[in-house]
Amino acid sequence: MDIDVVIIGLNVEKTIGACIQSVLNSEYPDPIHIFYVDGGSKDKSVEIAKSYPQVNVIELHRKPPRPGNGRNAGANAGSSPLVQFLDGDTLLDKDWLKKGSEILLKQNLAVISGFRCELHPEKSFFNWTGDLEWKSPVGETTNFGGDVLIRRSVLEETGGYNDSLIAAEDTEYSYRIHLAGNRILQTDLPMTKHDLNLDNLKKMWMRAYRTGYGFAEVRSLFADKNNFWKETVRRVLVRGGGFFLFLILAYWFPLIGILGALLLLFYPMFKFKSLAEEKHLNDVEGLKYAFYCSIVVIPQFFGALKYYRSG
Repeated sequence: MDIDVVIIGLNVEKTIGACIQSVLNSEYPDPIHIFYVDGGSKDKSVEIAKSYPQVNVIELHRKPPRPGNGRNAGANAGSSPLVQFLDGDTLLDKDWLKKGSEILLKQNLAVISGFRCELHPEKSFFNWTGDLEWKSPVGETTNFGGDVLIRRSVLEETGGYNDSLIAAEDTEYSYRIHLAGNRILQTDLPMTKHDLNLDNLKKMWMRAYRTGYGFAEVRSLFADKNNFWKETVRRVLVRGGGFFLFLILAYWFPLIGILGALLLLFYPMFKFKSLAEEKHLNDVEGLKYAFYCSIVVIPQFFGALKYYRSG
């Protein structure tokens, strides 16, 4: 059965060649059709992709670029019954398409995912935390990320990705697929390796800012229907907004204000053992991850605030 592989990217000249080559190295026995959808790169991403004769290149110039728009454009350009979506900074496991498609067809699934891991979790604290967050529980789920194998019939029946979203388009779409009565499976099979490259605080801040914006935007789409991401957005607003309110209060009541701000911000540190158990970490690693979960709420808060102010 033919598979369309849709790769999206923006300024990925350092990784797109390796990503395409990993698809070409796949052990999948049937034809693979590769589509690279570029979101308006300023580097040599398009030039590199076009150097591969097996790749169909689609150039988009929507500002700001929207991942869902790219995924839909790539999927619509193909016609294979199965579609594998990839980000341009990933490497596809050579056995994934064969093993993943076999399970998808045998179990009559709509969507299947494997594990994504970081190429270099040891390079930075933020790469390490990113690697932890890719590890989703195995089994039927309501959520998938950017790397996923989907039936084309499901894409057509559910209308594809929401191409108006700037972030969190994968989570929003996976939840819509679930609400439509389809089955989504997360397996423990290796699927992709990812190059997050979060080697400084600025990159981490921008990623978390975008995540916070996505939380608020997607929550607004379901606000009148159900509680999807209600608690997530509430957590960001209460902890992030409360932190700054207490800091303001500290002008008049220093002890109460500073203590309240620190307690709200570093609340995850008090439950580091449960976080360690959830992520299969030792206590020291659990503390490190809890610290990350504490500070990440600040850029997430500003991202959510940006959405509400612009909306």
